[in-house]
Amino acid sequence: MNAEHKYKTTDAYENAKTDTSPAAVAIIQSGAVKKLWTHVAVDEAARIHGLERSAIVSKLQEWSDSGWIDLTASQRRNRYLITKVLPTDPEEVQLVADAIYEQIEKREMDEVNRMNRVFSWAKANECLPRGLSTYFGDDTSFSNGAKTCGQCTVCVTGKAVPVYDPGPPAFNALAFDGVLECTSIRDDARFLARIAFGITSPRITKEKLSTKNPAFGSMDDHDFDELLNWFQKVVDEFEEQKVRMGQQGSGDMPALLSAEATLVDTVPPPVAAKPVKRKYQGSKASVARKRRA
Repeated sequence: MNAEHKYKTTDAYENAKTDTSPAAVAIIQSGAVKKLWTHVAVDEAARIHGLERSAIVSKLQEWSDSGWIDLTASQRRNRYLITKVLPTDPEEVQLVADAIYEQIEKREMDEVNRMNRVFSWAKANECLPRGLSTYFGDDTSFSNGAKTCGQCTVCVTGKAVPVYDPGPPAFNALAFDGVLECTSIRDDARFLARIAFGITSPRITKEKLSTKNPAFGSMDDHDFDELLNWFQKVVDEFEEQKVRMGQQGSGDMPALLSAEATLVDTVPPPVAAKPVKRKYQGSKASVARKRRA
């Protein structure tokens, strides 16, 4: 499912205003207008108006199909269906959780590999349409019997599309430190890497660390696996420190935050690093007025 739905009105939007169905009323009353787009919190609208989530999504899609709105859905979320009674034994529960985590991790890596295959196709020194057809299992010739299309960039120029590869960026230690400063959570390296790379998740949204947070996506030019490795070192060090101190907790104990200081000092120095964006605090005059007040 998609966590966010937004739409722009068209000239035919007046038709939507005459729709008196419960789902239509929920959409109009719950929509938050922001410049061109109207944002609809589907889950909240369904809860307030006592409707099924699917009813609101279907109504939005109906309006879009009718040409009354231009609909955009984003932030896709995976859902699961409980097919049998969940175990109560902690070890069995952990086995189920581990299996789900592995499936989600595999799906995530499959998407990354899929994008890498697209990049490889785009810069290949071969007929681009033929490369596509071969990828999808259709290795037949073109209609005229030729082996190449004769029209794509590679066929016309005889060269692959030039690709600018700036190489890996210098490790941004400033942004890395900014991610650690924005949250005290230290039990999930992938959670921290997602913040740095700019990938949302239900937990990131719940912690209010997505999109508007300056640390979110501050290291989006880095390799995700590299980020994951560095944040895993932070998590491991934190867990080891907990054991040494003989303390139990959820990973937000202030006394343990100094345990990662040594590790952070070992990351590569920031060379040409992209700093974490800070929230605008106002002009010097306005800041002075606030202090006097």
